[in-house]
Amino acid sequence: MAGSAAQAGSDRRGLSGLSRGRHDPAGAPRAAAAACAAAAAGLLLAGCATSAIPAGEALPVPAGHVIDARLLAPASRCARVVVVRDRGSFRRACGIRISVDQAPVATLDAGEKVAMCLAPGEHVIDAARTGDCDATAAKVLIQASVAGAAETLRTGYSGRSVILESAPP
Repeated sequence: MAGSAAQAGSDRRGLSGLSRGRHDPAGAPRAAAAACAAAAAGLLLAGCATSAIPAGEALPVPAGHVIDARLLAPASRCARVVVVRDRGSFRRACGIRISVDQAPVATLDAGEKVAMCLAPGEHVIDAARTGDCDATAAKVLIQASVAGAAETLRTGYSGRSVILESAPP
């Protein structure tokens, strides 16, 4: 009897071990929780992403966001440079200040653009965060030319960095 009780006990342990390996009732809630966490992370990341927009779809920077309008006025023989800020909810409350050769021009909110007329030649365009947003700035060196289409740049946020790069017009 004792042997058969011991045998039955060991069989139960053996079966329960196999049972957990193939179908763990406690594992189902863990798997469901992991799937929910993965889905939530995907939605969160999608909500934090910004997306580039064509310059034609962006709104002109409002007058209240212009810091120095001298580069916004059309001039004879100027090179047009347009900076477009991505749309999206990531860091939406954080403005991006656009500067040319270290002189601030305007602060862009999501979905806005600033069109500037620059003297032909080399210029440094700077995009830096404003407010309490923690992000590093970005700079690009451009060769502004009167000939051809406007130079279009895209700005936005990627993680903890401001991005500034060439974009299609």
